[in-house]
Amino acid sequence: DHFLPDTTSEPGKGQEKDKERFLNDCIEPIVIYIELQIKHSINAAYILQRYKVLCEWYQRALLLRQDELEITKNHLSKFLFDSGFTYSLSETNVPSGRIDNFALNLGFEDRSKLSTLPNAIVAEGKIYKSTASVFEEVFNQVHKRIMELNFNEGFCIIFNQSNKNIILEKIQGNAGGLSYKAIKDSKIYFLVINLHKDFYESTTSLGTLKVDTGAFVTG
Repeated sequence: DHFLPDTTSEPGKGQEKDKERFLNDCIEPIVIYIELQIKHSINAAYILQRYKVLCEWYQRALLLRQDELEITKNHLSKFLFDSGFTYSLSETNVPSGRIDNFALNLGFEDRSKLSTLPNAIVAEGKIYKSTASVFEEVFNQVHKRIMELNFNEGFCIIFNQSNKNIILEKIQGNAGGLSYKAIKDSKIYFLVINLHKDFYESTTSLGTLKVDTGAFVTG
C-alpha cells in the first residue's frame, strides 16, 4: 500500500501516527534486510573459518594430493553442503546453460533469482603454488559469478601449497576474520588455507608473498 498521511486525527497526534507508520512500513523492513545480510555474511565467514581449521589441522595431507577440481567439487562444495548451504555455486567450469537449467528446476525463470535462496553461496577455490596470478583469477571468477547471479557477496578460497606467508595488501575491510574488497554494492572475501608442512614444523623457513589486490581489474 502507498503511504498516505493520517488526516483524521487531532493535530499533533496525526503527525505522530504518520511518523510511526513511516518507521514501521518503510524504515523497519530496510533495517531487517540489512541485519539479515550482515548475519548471513558473518555466518558464512564463521563456517569458512571452520573449513580452514578442518583443512589445516585434519586433512592437509589429503588436500595436497588432490587437484583443483577435486578440492573444489568434492571437498569444498561437500563441506558447504554439510554446513547448511544446500546450493553451493562453486564450480567454475559449470557452463552458464547448466546454471540456467538449475534455476529452472528450482522454479526460477531468471537465474539471477538464485540469490534469493537463503541457503546459497558463491565460493571459488584456487590452488597457489608459485604463480601469483591465481589471486586475481579467482577474484575475477567470483566477481563474474556474483554479477551473473545477482549475489551481494562471494568468497575466494586460496589453497596455499607453498611455504610462503601470504599478505593481502590494499584490502578494504575485515568481517568475521575474512578480508574483503568492496565493488559497488558487493563484497568479495578472501580466505587463505595454508597446507605446506613448514607452517606446522618450521615457521622460520617461511617466505612472504605480498599480493597487491588494488591492482586487480574486474572484467
